[in-house]
Amino acid sequence: MKTYPECIPCMFEQLLRSARLADLTEEKTFDVIRSFSKKLAYSSFSLSPPEIAVQLYREIKRLSKNDDPFRAVKRENINKALALFDEMRKLIAESADKLDFALRVAAVGNIVDFGALKSFEISREMLDNLEINKLHWEIDELREDLRKSSILLIIGDNAGEAVFDRALIEAITRLYSIQKVYYAVRGAPVINDVTFDDATYAGVDSVAEIITTGSDVPGIVLNECSVQFVELFRTADVVISKGQGNFETLHGCERKVYFLLKVKCGVVAKITNAGIGDILLFSNKKAPAKGGL
Repeated sequence: MKTYPECIPCMFEQLLRSARLADLTEEKTFDVIRSFSKKLAYSSFSLSPPEIAVQLYREIKRLSKNDDPFRAVKRENINKALALFDEMRKLIAESADKLDFALRVAAVGNIVDFGALKSFEISREMLDNLEINKLHWEIDELREDLRKSSILLIIGDNAGEAVFDRALIEAITRLYSIQKVYYAVRGAPVINDVTFDDATYAGVDSVAEIITTGSDVPGIVLNECSVQFVELFRTADVVISKGQGNFETLHGCERKVYFLLKVKCGVVAKITNAGIGDILLFSNKKAPAKGGL
């Protein structure tokens, strides 16, 4: 996905939000604005938004003199999610369609802004009432692919979400004869995205082998990823990509990828022919029925 004019204001909103979370002073925040504005002026907008935005995140890390300025926020988010883990397991175990419910649980992780909540509860009613876009919920196709698969790759998104992904992986490995599950994380800290340490803290290592992309881009840019990750991405039987950032960078890639995400902006809504706030599960091998950019 290329960068559209509508993406630019969003980048500056992310800049301000990230600068606040990194405790940058007003002066240093203006330094990030100036630096990023100069780089933006010479950027190719054929690049995806995460490929451009990573420059501002790198600048925030430099000015904060902290390689992982969001570590405390991520740990808080993971802890809040871990408090819900037993309930996630229980809801999945008691459901008639365990894969569907596990996917809904994983989708909740992409929806919830843990930082804005003092407490959060997960319930069957909430999962039943998620804003699932039925036209883009390709669960039957995913079921068939999982039945035939030996190697599954799940690409993580934010740190708190990794706990929900752990519940999804547990359910899939109980339902299908998957021989190996890999969970891909960022190669270095970037905003609140999941890293190797975050995923391990979330307990993902108990259900999957954690690997890194080898890149700090908050998405998947294959020519910046490690040889190991690229080879796994190309050869895994099924790839499930979590979140909008991964979609923005993998949209249009050659291999089949299932995207599980909440639509958070108008640009992605148009591309997917969905509504803002919709929860989607779809593969890139099915073009939108209409619309698109």
